[in-house]
Amino acid sequence: MEFLSLGRKFTNQEKSKAAILSVPYEATTSFIKGCSKGPESIIEASSHVELFDDELKIKPHVVGISSHIVGGLDNNHELNLKKIGNKFLDLYKKGKFVLSLGGEHSISIGIVDALSTTEKSISVIQFDAHADFRNYYQKSNFSHACTMRRIYEKVSSISQVGIRSLSNPEFNFMKKEKIEPIYAWEMETMDAESIIERVRRSTGDNVYITFDVDYFSTEVIQDTGTPEPGGPGWYKTLKILKGIFECKNVVSMDIVELIGSDEPSSSSFSTALLARKCIGYKFFCSKKTKLSF
Repeated sequence: MEFLSLGRKFTNQEKSKAAILSVPYEATTSFIKGCSKGPESIIEASSHVELFDDELKIKPHVVGISSHIVGGLDNNHELNLKKIGNKFLDLYKKGKFVLSLGGEHSISIGIVDALSTTEKSISVIQFDAHADFRNYYQKSNFSHACTMRRIYEKVSSISQVGIRSLSNPEFNFMKKEKIEPIYAWEMETMDAESIIERVRRSTGDNVYITFDVDYFSTEVIQDTGTPEPGGPGWYKTLKILKGIFECKNVVSMDIVELIGSDEPSSSSFSTALLARKCIGYKFFCSKKTKLSF
């Protein structure tokens, strides 16, 4: 099934400028299970998302969006992350804006590791409720809870948005490294422009976005593996994302940690719409890749 149920005209794998990479992978989740079903639920829900974007006054899919999936994964977690990264890199090297759909958050480790082999200066912007800066969690250095710690070892800088849960050792490490997250409680009294400016100052020109849907208020996303009370809302987040796409070259991104279901859900619909919005921002707002149709 194609993202947005697009026809052949807009899903050509060679001509498309954007690629949806489904990564139905779950190995280290520690609370609510089911994120391996996330990509399928998002793709199915996307068939009900309107193609026209009322904000951008354009149909973002006209850039072409091909759909792909990572297969052949087994019980070797670290090897699986490499396979995921290799599949991402294959699409990225073809000039695609790759939007990966998880799956658990650890898939970002494999993707950013692969990206770092071809992009020597890359920053990562994390939207998340959790810092994910543990060095080791539940017998693994590559747990979903260690995602940003492993990514930090590969990139030039990071920026964190929406954080509202972290351990004392994570806090101490981040303080030592002078990593200053934008906490969710701060965002309550900050406007979007102030948040965008803090992200802009703390990152380089080329950025990768990793978006854990538990970042959102549960009013927006209910179905996620490690939900946290509070969290930012829909429109403020879109304004922040648009601002980042406008001032940075977002090379690719992922959206992770949606709990999939055999039944339709508002969470899967919202996540599908978020993906379509970001493709629109990439190709119709970014100074680097702005297109006209």
